[in-house]
Amino acid sequence: MKLSHSQSTAAALEDGTRAHWSATSATKPFSRHDERPEIEGLRGLAILSLLAIHVAPSLSRGDVIGIDIFFVVSGYLLARALMRQGAGAPYLTAFLGRRLQRTVPSLVAMLIGCLAFATLFTLPKDLQLLGRSMAWGAGLLSNFDAWRRGVPIDAAQALDPLSHLWLVAAIAQGGLLLVLLTWLLRPHPRRLLAVIGLTGLGSLGFNLLAVAEAPGAAFYLLTGRWWELMAGAGLALCASADRRAASAQPNSTAVWPMIAPHLGWLGIGCFAVAIWLADDTLHFPGAWALWPVAGTLCLLAAGPQEWVNRHVFAQPVLRFYGRVSYPLYLWHWPVLCFPLLLGVPLSVDVRVLVLIASVVLAGLTHELIEKPVAQLQSTVRVSGMLLAALAACAALAAFVAATDGLRFTFPAELQSLSLPGALPAH
Repeated sequence: MKLSHSQSTAAALEDGTRAHWSATSATKPFSRHDERPEIEGLRGLAILSLLAIHVAPSLSRGDVIGIDIFFVVSGYLLARALMRQGAGAPYLTAFLGRRLQRTVPSLVAMLIGCLAFATLFTLPKDLQLLGRSMAWGAGLLSNFDAWRRGVPIDAAQALDPLSHLWLVAAIAQGGLLLVLLTWLLRPHPRRLLAVIGLTGLGSLGFNLLAVAEAPGAAFYLLTGRWWELMAGAGLALCASADRRAASAQPNSTAVWPMIAPHLGWLGIGCFAVAIWLADDTLHFPGAWALWPVAGTLCLLAAGPQEWVNRHVFAQPVLRFYGRVSYPLYLWHWPVLCFPLLLGVPLSVDVRVLVLIASVVLAGLTHELIEKPVAQLQSTVRVSGMLLAALAACAALAAFVAATDGLRFTFPAELQSLSLPGALPAH
């Protein structure tokens, strides 16, 4: 007896996903195997939108679609990689090791670079603040720090070169939680999909309820952002099952091939609506975030052969910025903040220099640090060294903060600038 397409999909979710988890481990970072070029382009759009709003704050707040794109794409890629993992502990260890190789080297390089610059050129009170933020950043807890300090969502004048690490922390925490869920529920893919859906809806509900009364919690904490990660993860799981169902029943009259060619344009439309509505939106992310999330899901679901993905998001320029999006995100905010800390107004010329410097630093970090480390074999020793580097950054930052921004190294006439009253309340 023939199965319907929906029944085939359900069976594939149970059987086919198990086969994915029993397959060989995922490819290394920066591998070109099974590459989705439009995903690089999506990340390129995300980072360029963030650059635009941070370097030119007069632009519409709609440019924060980049944050939502990053969350959805991260959930999608992480879930897709997890589905290719083997079921044993060595596979999980190797997977986590590769995640460390992907995220830690650029983060450590940026933290050390910022600390060195601040030590040489800023005042004690600024160095002390950077040391405190660096300690939270090295612990991947910056989102909690931003929430507890009540950092404004529009933090353009916060003058904290590391306040942007809240996004890195939230995605890292969400990724670790998704890995744990996958590990616990890997024998039951349907249950995993149910947990993804239910917890995602719970997070969306929290976001909608908290965004007006507790906007910091909705914006910075994982509880308000988990639904965006789960949207991407759920799509990855369903897409895998659907492909296997279609291969098991090639003559099926599925509707997906008929609607897929239109999803790219629908995604572009969702982005346009999000930007158009942003100026009238009082609270972020809130219900407004449904638009960029839906747009990202449409573009991911459309596949690499859809016209918009092939001719827009697979363009070399967008793909370049997507390839360096992580180090570019890490570098652009401190490069923007340091001139302000030094009393240099952000004129048009300075903003252009900020953009150029950020891109150059991102390219160098990608080529000289990210790629070489990513190509190392993932071993316990490599993972231990990366974790030790993060711990060393945290310890160094704690020392800087505890010594009032290395106040003892400054001339006596400057030491008063790092007294406790000179810092904002924490």
